[in-house]
Formats: sequence, C-alpha cells, structure tokens
Amino acid sequence: MEIDKIPINFFCLKKQLKEHKEIKKDLIKKINKTPSGQDIDSWTKIDKVDWFDCENFEREWVIFLKPYLQKLFIEFANEINVTECNIKKIWFQEYHKDGKHSWHVHDSNYTGVYYLNHDSSVQNTNYYDQYNDEIKSFNVKEGDVVIFPSFLLHKALPNTSSKKRLIVSFNLDFDGISNQFIKKWVD
Repeated sequence: MEIDKIPINFFCLKKQLKEHKEIKKDLIKKINKTPSGQDIDSWTKIDKVDWFDCENFEREWVIFLKPYLQKLFIEFANEINVTECNIKKIWFQEYHKDGKHSWHVHDSNYTGVYYLNHDSSVQNTNYYDQYNDEIKSFNVKEGDVVIFPSFLLHKALPNTSSKKRLIVSFNLDFDGISNQFIKKWVD
C-alpha cells in the first residue's frame, strides 16, 4: 500500500530584526567571550558553536539578545494565528571559510536563524521541498530572522566568503490559538 503525499501549505516567515544595526557590534563581542566548541566531521564544519549550552538562558549574549527576538517572535505568532512563543533552545554557530552544516532537522515545532554576520552575496541556507522534490534557498541578508517548521530538512552551504558567517539559531514552540482565528473559524 502506497503512502499518499497530501500537499499542505505552511509559512516560513522572514523579517529584518529592526535593531540589528544598533546591537550587532555588542552582540558579537558578547558571543566572542562565550565558551565554545567545534563541530567538524566529513559533512559538517562549524568553527565555533555553543550548542552544548543551548538550554542555558543565563549566557550574557542570550540575556542581551532575547528581548529583541521575543518581540519579533510575538509578531510571528500573530502571523500564524497563535498566542504564545517559547524559546526552547538558542545557540550560535560561526563558520569560517568553507564552513558548512549538512542536512538536518530540529526538535520543537519551529526553528529559525538570525543572520547576525553574513555576506549577502553568498548563498547560505538551502531547504528540501519534499512535495516537489526540489532544493530551494532562503533569500536572506544580514539582519534577517527566518523561522520554519522544525521538520523541514535544511543545511548551511559552504561559506565561500572570507567574511565569517555568524548566525544565532533557536528552537521555538508556538502554542495557543488566537481569538481572531477562533472567531473566523468557529463551528
């Protein structure tokens, strides 16, 4: 018996973090002071990462950045008709020349990326469109925040720029149905 693929449309949301230019320098300084490791194997080359501490919300850089992100996540929640957004994990990843992250998925119901230091001329994140069996790219620039369902297969392409690519990644749980949705679709 074959499995039917039923196409369902869902959103990947993207918006420029309004305060990006004003917080970038201080945020990078705080991240650079944070203990980090590497994740390097035959498919992945992440030069600096603090994934091992992703549930610690007391890191200096997280305390600094979280209020800005949380404001944006509330906007995203409204856009997808929910009332709450909880950050479950947050970490940074820095890619030097040729740094990359192979195909992967995340836990929680949404995941996302804040492109903190990014050469916009270099393609960055690819994802797999399972319905059409195609590889596609997010069209992003520095300062953008993109969220998408955590089951979406995605990868960071090799950094072909001499500029370090620095991203903040996070896993989010959205919950609570908005009143507007309930009013519109009540039985």
